[in-house]
Amino acid sequence: MREDGDGKMNLVLYGDRQPELRETLVRALAAYGGVQYFGGGGLMRDPSGGPAEHYLYCVREPLRIGMENTVVVFDSDRAEDIQYLPGGCPCIVDAGDAAALSYLKSVGHAAVCCGTSAKDTLCVSSMDYGNAVVSVQRELPTLAGTVVEPGDIPLRLKKPCEPFGMLAASAALLLSGLAVTDGFAF
Repeated sequence: MREDGDGKMNLVLYGDRQPELRETLVRALAAYGGVQYFGGGGLMRDPSGGPAEHYLYCVREPLRIGMENTVVVFDSDRAEDIQYLPGGCPCIVDAGDAAALSYLKSVGHAAVCCGTSAKDTLCVSSMDYGNAVVSVQRELPTLAGTVVEPGDIPLRLKKPCEPFGMLAASAALLLSGLAVTDGFAF
């Protein structure tokens, strides 16, 4: 259920330092609207068979974004290779990625910081096998301009995933405008 807009989103995964990150993003996007994705030498579709609301582009080359409703997830050591990010393009970054955070600060671009600190936009407040709670620690503007208020989001994980993967996937779903009622399951 969408709170705003049509929910269609372009998601760019920039880099491939964490191989399981793409799998986590595909699983989350497939569970909430379907996903078509490009990367690893092919164009693929999740097995749900319905229309795709989300498009995931996995790239390692220098990045130039010129499309609306686009979110970038940084997973690269080469943030300085980014050629263009439009204003208002949300950038999801691991709190430990100093290069990406430095680059975004140098160009005056805000980051959706994911980590374990009270300073981060999203953090994992608890986690055990199959379940986690993600805390949204400050207001998060969605692609359509509404705001996700701070609070806790329960996750039911179908497969184990790394903390940054679950945080990045949760941030992407929130940025797409997905209404949080009973949490997320992916």
